[in-house]
Amino acid sequence: MGLFSQTSQRLADRVPRGELDSLVEDVERVIDDLKHITGERITRLRSDLEASVAGARSTLSDASRRAADKAYQAKDAVQGYVTEKPWNAVAIAIAVGAIVAIMLSRRGGSEDQ
Repeated sequence: MGLFSQTSQRLADRVPRGELDSLVEDVERVIDDLKHITGERITRLRSDLEASVAGARSTLSDASRRAADKAYQAKDAVQGYVTEKPWNAVAIAIAVGAIVAIMLSRRGGSEDQ
């Protein structure tokens, strides 16, 4: 895996997809603007940018696909657990609800002071 691929993968894991899409669109606009400027160096830079954008789009697509796969796996695991042990699932849901309620009540109480 090349340096660009590693960097774009780390970025894709940390930055919301909408922001990355916006960045890619901005770079594509710059590439279109560069088409009107002539010269060997500009042509090479534009070519490099186009390759980078293609790589970024591919990385975003891969990251999106992996995230969806992980979400489906998690859903299947939870669904299997709930099917096998429904009372344990109810107890966990009650415990989580109680923890959230305690946290919210403490948060609300600290704002009043």
